[in-house]
Amino acid sequence: MACRGILCYLSITVVLIMPCCAAAEDQAQKTSPTAIVPTNTESLQRAIDAAYLAGQKKIVISPGVYPMDDRLRLRNLSDFEIDATGVTFARAEPTKTGISFDGCTDVTLRGLTLRCDKAPHTQGTIEAIDPDGTWIDLRVDAGYPADYLNQKTTGYCFDRKTRQWKAGTFDYGIASTEPRDGGLVRLHLDGHLGRNNQMLPGDLMGFRGPGGSDIAVFGCAKMKIIGVTLLGGTGFCMHESGGEGANYYSYRLTYCPRPPGAITDPLIASNADAFHSSGIRHGPTLENCSFEGMCDDGVPIHGEYAMVASSGTKELIIAGPGDRNFFRNGDPVRLLDTGAGYVGEAKVINSQLAAGFHPAEPLKDKKFVRCHRFYQLTLDHDLPAKPGDRVSDPNANGSGFVVRHCTIRNHRARGMLIKADDGLIEDNRIEGSTIADLVISPEYYWNEADYSRHLVIRNNFFGRCGYASTGPWNQQAGAVTLASEAKKRGPGGYGHQQITIENNTFEEIDGVNLFINSAQNVLVEGNRFLRPQQQPTRRGADYMDPEALIYLSDCDDVRFERNTVSAAGAYSKHTVEAAPTATNVAGERGGVSPIPSH
Repeated sequence: MACRGILCYLSITVVLIMPCCAAAEDQAQKTSPTAIVPTNTESLQRAIDAAYLAGQKKIVISPGVYPMDDRLRLRNLSDFEIDATGVTFARAEPTKTGISFDGCTDVTLRGLTLRCDKAPHTQGTIEAIDPDGTWIDLRVDAGYPADYLNQKTTGYCFDRKTRQWKAGTFDYGIASTEPRDGGLVRLHLDGHLGRNNQMLPGDLMGFRGPGGSDIAVFGCAKMKIIGVTLLGGTGFCMHESGGEGANYYSYRLTYCPRPPGAITDPLIASNADAFHSSGIRHGPTLENCSFEGMCDDGVPIHGEYAMVASSGTKELIIAGPGDRNFFRNGDPVRLLDTGAGYVGEAKVINSQLAAGFHPAEPLKDKKFVRCHRFYQLTLDHDLPAKPGDRVSDPNANGSGFVVRHCTIRNHRARGMLIKADDGLIEDNRIEGSTIADLVISPEYYWNEADYSRHLVIRNNFFGRCGYASTGPWNQQAGAVTLASEAKKRGPGGYGHQQITIENNTFEEIDGVNLFINSAQNVLVEGNRFLRPQQQPTRRGADYMDPEALIYLSDCDDVRFERNTVSAAGAYSKHTVEAAPTATNVAGERGGVSPIPSH
């Protein structure tokens, strides 16, 4: 075993970290001269750092509850395990990141529970609503921090009986607040509630609080997060960004306990995504995870776009987000025009700093206006790029990801939001997503790349979705959606390619169950649609017919085989409806067959 510091051992040495209490101190003194009794995060930090520098492969933290008053920073570790089975880190301040791994390789975190003692969000009951729809009077629940309402935030309406996101409601931006008589807070809204408002006095509201990531995995490779439980998430609960990737995750996100002084349970389990992957060279594997109650997506996986500042024959000058260059020699370059249409692809022969380059005109795109460093990409063949176009690197978008045996339920937004190639989505259960269960789409507006190729989506359960935070304007309106933000197809053809959707179950989903757009070579085989479209909906009506079970537009070579529909409702008027822009569709009749009711 290689030495890593001043000490080297011939066998694995275990350091026991004992919880902070007198009994634990006595036990520590009796059992091990190396036992450490932490009283705060700094002591935990010293213990882990010391074990690693001593050359140990593993550190075991004794079961107990440990106060955590600051971030635990783990940097440049390799071939190391932190066994925290039976351990709870109690976070006093949820606005700070909990644990960060930076530049680590082959490090395992096992068994930990990360708990927020102060609620990371706030909530209350609606007592009055402005007849003109511009304000709401709220009584904040005891034990939940009212000061979170003093900053710009977003609120959500919850059904008073189910305590889940209320159907027909939306996201409510809070512009300002003012105290009212009787302990009420008046919330002045960014917008108008509208004529179709479903919010009523007596309904509940939850609001995002401030916060960083709960566990951050930045610039790492071959990480393993196993058996971890997050009780109350502050931001991106698990956030991996940059690095070689190939990380493995098996963890649970659920609601935190009632905070001190509270008499009501939390409405929200996390302020943002349960998991978030950005800019990874090899995508993550998520297995046997369970996520619920998030204010945003379950599993987003994506990269970023760079912007073309200048182009020439076999050459691009690009501005990267945050002045970064994620292209390496040999990587593919995927080009999108300014309307998000796919243009074409080439390979990078050489990537280097474009020293001394200055654009002919200042960059105007808000995502790149502050870029001061530019990079030159030499390509294996010419691409018809123009200044303002965007380029992505499919090798840095999380390609090769796997999401298997996971449960995602009862949350705002999308169960999964995928923008990566070469992925497997298998044996998952996704239900209760307010917008959609699974969306495969680039998001040009957020600068999140890209179209997806070579995906297999099989043996999943997709349940009720699309009931809140959505409407006719939403193109991501199918329970399973393949789409883009392109207003028209780019000159390179269809962005999504070679997608297999097989042996999945869609149960009791109103509106469009499957939407296929911006895609080519799609196989839809062996799927079961159970009791669909029982209730009317206008979700996605600007882009598709909500009374079509399956809707196709701007796609090519879509094949249906051995799919069945059982007990379709009164609002299922078309089994497969294809717009004129859908070409070479096969099996839309015989490949999607109703099962007679008995």
